Amino acid sequence: MLVADINPGPPDSIFSRFTATASNDLLFFDAFEPTTGAEVWKTDGTGAGTVRLTDINPGPGSSQPFDRRGRPERREFTELNGQIFFRAFEPDTGVELWALRSSAQVVTNCGNGMLEPGEECDDGNVADGDCCSSACRFEPAGTACADDGNLCTADQCDGAGVCIHPAALAPACGPAMGRGASLQLEDKRKDARDRLVWMWRNGAAISKADFGNPLTTSSYALCVYETAGDGSPSLVLGAAAPAGGRCGKHACWKASRRGFAYHGSGLSPNGLLSLGLKAGNPGNASIAVTGRGAKIQMPRLPLSTPIIVQLKRGDGDRCWEARYSSAAVNRPGELKARSDSR
Repeated sequence: MLVADINPGPPDSIFSRFTATASNDLLFFDAFEPTTGAEVWKTDGTGAGTVRLTDINPGPGSSQPFDRRGRPERREFTELNGQIFFRAFEPDTGVELWALRSSAQVVTNCGNGMLEPGEECDDGNVADGDCCSSACRFEPAGTACADDGNLCTADQCDGAGVCIHPAALAPACGPAMGRGASLQLEDKRKDARDRLVWMWRNGAAISKADFGNPLTTSSYALCVYETAGDGSPSLVLGAAAPAGGRCGKHACWKASRRGFAYHGSGLSPNGLLSLGLKAGNPGNASIAVTGRGAKIQMPRLPLSTPIIVQLKRGDGDRCWEARYSSAAVNRPGELKARSDSR
C-alpha cells in the first residue's frame, strides 16, 4: 500500500533508511521533492501524517550531505533521549550535526509563497486578516478581509483562503414611512439617457448629525438589491457619492441648515448626479437621489421582487432603506415602484 507519493509521478523520493522513535509510532526519513530538495520527513503510516519537518537548506537545494564526488549520501538517523540526530548541509555552516525532537511538529517556510506540506495556504506573507493566517492556515469563513471599497458588499473570507465580496444588506436601517419611497429606473436604447430616481421620506425623526460630515469624511452609496428565489440579496446597482472632493469648479458637497447636498456635475464615479439629505421630524425628513447616463451601469430589467434599496453612510452604521414587494411597472427598459405599507 502506497503511504504517500512525495515526489509525484515516476521519480523516486526516498534515499535513506528509516529510524523509528522510541515509542515506535513515528518514522523519520530523508525524502526528495522538487520545491525543497532532499529534507527530513516523518510519517505515522498515513498519507496525511507524512509531512516534511523542516527545510534546513531553504528552497530547492537539499540538506542531504554529498560525498567527494558530488553524489548524495544516505542520511543516517540515530534516536537518543527523545531526539533524532543526523547530518545535514546548509550553505553557511556546511555539513554539521543536527537534532530534532522525535515529537517535533512540522516546520515550514510559511510566508514564502509556496504551498508546502503542513500548510493549507501560503500567500507570501505572515499576516492575519487576508484569509490565509500567519500560520498558513485558512481563516474561518466570515472572517473580515480587505475592503474592496464598495459599501454595498461585505468583505469576508470564504474559508478556503479567498477574500470574497458578496452582496450584503446593512442591518437596522431607518425605514421609509408607509408608501413613502419611490424608485424609478429607465434603461434607454442610448445609455446616455439611462435614468435613476429614488425618493425617500422618513418614518422617524432624523437629525443633521445622523448624516455625518460629507464635506470631509462621510461618503455615501446607494445600493439596489433584488431577491433570489432562496431569499438571498443580489446587488444589481450601486452608485457612490464620495466624501469631499470637487466636481468641476465647485465642491461636490454643500451644507445647509437642515442637511447636505451633493451635485456630481461630472456624473462621477458611477453616474450619480445628485444626493439630497434633509433632517427633520417624522414625515418631514427626506432623501433624494438622481443619476443618469452610461456610468449608472443600469441592471437588466425587469428585476425580481422583493426589491430592497439602501442608502449607506461609509463612516458609521447609519443607513436608510425602502422595500418593494411589488412594482407598478417592471418590464424590460423600465421599473416604477412605491415602497410597502408599514
